[in-house]
Amino acid sequence: MMYFIAYHLARVYFYLLYRFKVTGRENVPEKKVILCINHTQNLDPLMIAVALKRRQRPHFLAKHQIFKFKLFNGFLTACGAYPINREIVDLTAMKKTLTLLKEEKTVMMFPEGTRVSDEEMSQAKAGAGMFAFKSRAHIIPVYISPNKRLFGKVRIVFGAELPLPELTEKPTNQDYMAFATLVMERVFALGRDA
Repeated sequence: MMYFIAYHLARVYFYLLYRFKVTGRENVPEKKVILCINHTQNLDPLMIAVALKRRQRPHFLAKHQIFKFKLFNGFLTACGAYPINREIVDLTAMKKTLTLLKEEKTVMMFPEGTRVSDEEMSQAKAGAGMFAFKSRAHIIPVYISPNKRLFGKVRIVFGAELPLPELTEKPTNQDYMAFATLVMERVFALGRDA
């Protein structure tokens, strides 16, 4: 209930203040999805959530420090956020992500691991690749334009599903990294082609 209130409030806010151009929404399956997105601003997860179909409630990791503010904590949780401590290997956050995917939910990930303000791809982290291999979820590359000025255009492009490579052995950290890099290359290709 709280999510749908937050969804509609965010939708009204964003559609009043920005000109959204969303393409490829039909590429997103209903269940067990990892959306791999370039990350340019704090508002990206909310903008992606608004661009999806309302019933497809996405979840996403957010740095644990922002959950210390109780009022903000409730809003973030309602929007599908859950905390990660990026200073350690956060097993709780990893288990939560895998549980959500096992429950066939939609999870947003930012494979670069932090905000990158320009159009250039930075080094992808292995995490997105690891979750992809362990969950066998649908992997959808998503591009969001970096320049989000008030009343300006925001482009969001949902790309075609990216299949996992077939491996003859158990995947390694190198395999995770290679797949995460491939995903981000596809994300930025969507931005160039849009």
